[in-house]
Amino acid sequence: MQNDPRMREVGPCRWWAVAPVCGGGACVPEPLLEYIRPAALDDALAVAREHKMSYFTLIRVFPALAEAMPVPEV
Repeated sequence: MQNDPRMREVGPCRWWAVAPVCGGGACVPEPLLEYIRPAALDDALAVAREHKMSYFTLIRVFPALAEAMPVPEV
């Protein structure tokens, strides 16, 4: 359960599914996000190398990842 009061205070808004570079994922309300730049293949490659299971999700978003990195043994 989310106890951060900022989450309750945003009201109706768009929520984004985000994949932090440190791995994993989260759903975050738009007012609490800071846009930096679009994700790039290099970002996906770095995450997939560090967090091997993320490869299977990232390959759907970045099909070119298959050419940059073989399927990891997990």
